[in-house]
Amino acid sequence: MDPNASPLINDPLPPLVRENDHFLLLFADNRHVFAQAIPKWQSSKMKNNPCKVNKRTYSTHHLIGLPYGTVLEVTKERLVPLEEGADLVPSVEEVGGLLSLEKTSDAVAATIDATREGANDGSKHNKDETNTNTLHSDNDNDNDNHNHKPVFSTDNRHFTDDNTSQSLTLTHITHLQRAQTPGREIVAALISNSSTFRSKTAFSQAKYISKKQQKHMPRCRIVRMTPSALCRAMFLKDARKISNLREDTLGWIMSAANVHAGQRVLVMDGAVQGLVVASCARKMGGYGKIAGVFEGQQPSYLDVVARMNLSLGERYV
Repeated sequence: MDPNASPLINDPLPPLVRENDHFLLLFADNRHVFAQAIPKWQSSKMKNNPCKVNKRTYSTHHLIGLPYGTVLEVTKERLVPLEEGADLVPSVEEVGGLLSLEKTSDAVAATIDATREGANDGSKHNKDETNTNTLHSDNDNDNDNHNHKPVFSTDNRHFTDDNTSQSLTLTHITHLQRAQTPGREIVAALISNSSTFRSKTAFSQAKYISKKQQKHMPRCRIVRMTPSALCRAMFLKDARKISNLREDTLGWIMSAANVHAGQRVLVMDGAVQGLVVASCARKMGGYGKIAGVFEGQQPSYLDVVARMNLSLGERYV
């Protein structure tokens, strides 16, 4: 069927984010955040925030025109779109390219050095000298081949969880954050100053990066607002508000009711916040009639239907 056959029905699944479109931000820890693409001239007149992440409010006008699936990096100022192909959890090559403090950016290295110089005192120097003398005495008893860097096997057999493998302290990280250091460089500095990262397995390295990334450089993906995605987000946020309705159950309801274009449907779904009404409107594509039955003075499905980004024809079924 020609998509331009009806002037009232547009493409229900546009590839790009349009003005005033609702969408979801999916994080690596499976959090879902509702957001709306509000133009810059309109955002000042909005009472509700277009996007709120970790108690911070972000503008979304620069997200208009981006393709769905784009990965964003959450900074303190804005949501930064990343290049195509970026993932929610950065790879070892992407974040761990700076495996030594010398390769870290000058600003990060200077901040760390300044913090260390301020934190050092006489007793700490004495302790370092004692440890150095002990280390030299041990090395004198070793063979000559111990002058080279030790080669560790890529497993966890040599690790001891005593919180001494990371040379950066909380004070160093706090100074980096106050200096507005990008999260990518903070994670790279943590990797650089970890004495056990190189000898970890690939799975352990990915797990380490994922943990630090979620804390210092959170990323999210722009997800299209579909009935299944909306149902999943509402279920994870508060399943009781939608009577524990899962997306597979919603699909079974739509299949069992044989909802399709051209039908006349009677729906009463106040217990699930209007998910069934919104799903019927999307599936019928603007052909047919939907009668939504509700109790009280206002239907409960208005908010959910508004988030579905329905076309003009789909809204008037």
